Amino acid sequence: MRPATSPLLLGRIFNTLIGIIFIAVGGMNISLKTFNTYMIVLNVILMLLGLYYLISGLFLLAPGSRYAPRIEMDEDGVLIKDDIFHRSKYYEWTGIAGISFGIYKFTVQLKSGKNQTFQLNFQQEDINEEIKSSLTEIGMLKNIIITGN
Repeated sequence: MRPATSPLLLGRIFNTLIGIIFIAVGGMNISLKTFNTYMIVLNVILMLLGLYYLISGLFLLAPGSRYAPRIEMDEDGVLIKDDIFHRSKYYEWTGIAGISFGIYKFTVQLKSGKNQTFQLNFQQEDINEEIKSSLTEIGMLKNIIITGN
């Protein structure tokens, strides 16, 4: 499969830095020998959140991760994963009746009558345009109706 996009590096850097900051602040506050139970619990929670952000920044959003948002196209269909917490969806080109583009989104219209809308959550306009042009190019080759900008 040919990847049309990769996750934004900025999101990975942000999550990793936030994770490191949360872990450092939580660990520093606990090491100050403040034996207030409330503060210790609060700082442990802060450290656990930091661990979550660190793991998501280093592993979940990595380009090779199965959890990373992506769009992959091949000769038989398109695989779309638009969010970390949603499952990826694979659509065969033969089952797609049309694709309509909107501002930062596109809708896949299936021959079964169902529609599925996906958000283009990429902040870089060139990536959004690459997705649109790739879907348009392959859609035209597969006789799929393309509408929108």
